[in-house]
Amino acid sequence: MAESIPLKIDDKIDGCVITKTKELDDETKKIIFVDDNHNHQQQDQTNNNGDDCPSSKHDENGDYETTTTATTKTEDNDDNYEPVYSPKISLPLTETKTLEDDEEVIVNLRARIYRYITVDEEPEFKERGTGTVKILQHKQTGMYRVLMRREKTFKICANHYITGSMKLNKHNNSEKVFLYSTLADFYENETNPETFAIRFSNAENAAIFKEAFDEAVEFMIEKETIEKEETTELANEMEKIQLNQEQPSSTTNETNGDDTKKE
Repeated sequence: MAESIPLKIDDKIDGCVITKTKELDDETKKIIFVDDNHNHQQQDQTNNNGDDCPSSKHDENGDYETTTTATTKTEDNDDNYEPVYSPKISLPLTETKTLEDDEEVIVNLRARIYRYITVDEEPEFKERGTGTVKILQHKQTGMYRVLMRREKTFKICANHYITGSMKLNKHNNSEKVFLYSTLADFYENETNPETFAIRFSNAENAAIFKEAFDEAVEFMIEKETIEKEETTELANEMEKIQLNQEQPSSTTNETNGDDTKKE
């Protein structure tokens, strides 16, 4: 083993000042710190600035040797350092369609809707949801429909067309609650007839909804009347075409009968 040269030095490692005799062993490449007064009090692990001092342990002679080196400040210890983590899986952005792109919003109000339940022993109105109710008109067909979604979850709680047979009635002469029925409400992948009670927070919003609803009913009455007339005209034309197709066959049979008599 090569001879070690003792040196008395003042070491300062990350703010920890240690005055000891340093012996460098060329063969093992270890740094040994020996206390001059053989005082084996262990130094604090952390200085006032929070930096780590080298940890130590006692050897066979009663001295202690340093087993770790001073921690150098890297970008990990920098306060301004912000780590960047690349995602393991990248998901593409998807566009969710609500099927409202081809419709114009006529009314958009906050309300609470109830449905009339007759299955129980005592029929009653039970709440279906609270959220935003809309009256929408299709840009091409002109059809109106009522669409209501719950708050936060946006789950549909009312979805049906407005027809000419619908009528909005006050409930107990209230200015904020209306009753109406629909033959086909699409809810949770099922279509069922429903009777609804819709309640608004104030009379102003209720009046706005009623005005738009009544206008939609009048529009649908006119539209259904026009469609009926067109259907009737189309049926009459089909009857005429059918009669014209039957007449030549009857005249042909009469002609064949006259020729037989002459023979």
